[in-house]
Amino acid sequence: MKKSLVALAVLAAAGSAFAQSSVTISGQLDAGIQRSKNAVGQITTTEAGGIHGASRLRFVGIEDLGGGNKANFLLEMQPNLANGTTGGNSTLFNRGAWLGLSGGWGEARLGRQGTASIGLICAADLLGCYSGFSGGGILFSGFNGGPAGVNSGLNRWVSANPSRGQNATFALAPSTGQGTTGADATRVINGVTYMTPSLGGVTAQLQYAFGGQANGQANGNGSSLGVNATYSQGPITAGYTFQSAAADAAYNGKGRMHTLGGAYDLGVARLGAIYQVESNSGAAIAYSSARAWALTAAFPVGAALPYVKVGQHRTNGFG
Repeated sequence: MKKSLVALAVLAAAGSAFAQSSVTISGQLDAGIQRSKNAVGQITTTEAGGIHGASRLRFVGIEDLGGGNKANFLLEMQPNLANGTTGGNSTLFNRGAWLGLSGGWGEARLGRQGTASIGLICAADLLGCYSGFSGGGILFSGFNGGPAGVNSGLNRWVSANPSRGQNATFALAPSTGQGTTGADATRVINGVTYMTPSLGGVTAQLQYAFGGQANGQANGNGSSLGVNATYSQGPITAGYTFQSAAADAAYNGKGRMHTLGGAYDLGVARLGAIYQVESNSGAAIAYSSARAWALTAAFPVGAALPYVKVGQHRTNGFG
């Protein structure tokens, strides 16, 4: 009898906790038919995803802990509708996987999450960083290529993480701790982030990602540090971010990046601007410095939102 009472008590407590919790499932699915022709005239027709924007499936949870505090989590994947894989690699929640705690004191998060720079870039992009339109607005547009052996890691105007000079063996992965496999230029893993509450429209963010040895790689990719301060009030959003990527034990490349940008809503139009300076050092880097800028404009016309962007990314090496 005592065991039954205990079981009922546990069930009652669990039911009470569940009543104060919520899990939301959301996302978008994007698929189409793509036909392409290469330089020698070969034609390929395939089912393709991400034509307008990457497919996503996300799970967001919130649990009220009392006293104004809440537990939060996000798990987000990128399903490939053509073959059922996730984001072209074995990472299940490749778009994000973090657990956090929030309250009147701010919010803390642990796990795989966007860099400290990504929020400012998305604000200046107007349509968001992953809106399709040549890859992803100002984040993934521009020069696409590089010297032999280097991935197309410069196919962007602005960056969410230092590139460490586009090291030939470390082509795309700035400070993710993931080795050359499954590199991600917009997120960190092993990340710890703290975000302040809004004080007169001003918020600040501090993020540190441990280098570690992830995914069975023989070496880690160095640590990452990000600091952001943003003012957002009425039609104005403006901010500054500092992002650094420590040297990796194997590839010996490190970088520092400063980003300044924002947006202004005129009512009849929304305007965005961003400027970025990057410096890199270490063995076998392809360039030691880079500068980038971008301007965006969106003009609401009924339900439509025409979008214009212009920008440039230049290095002292290639590109």
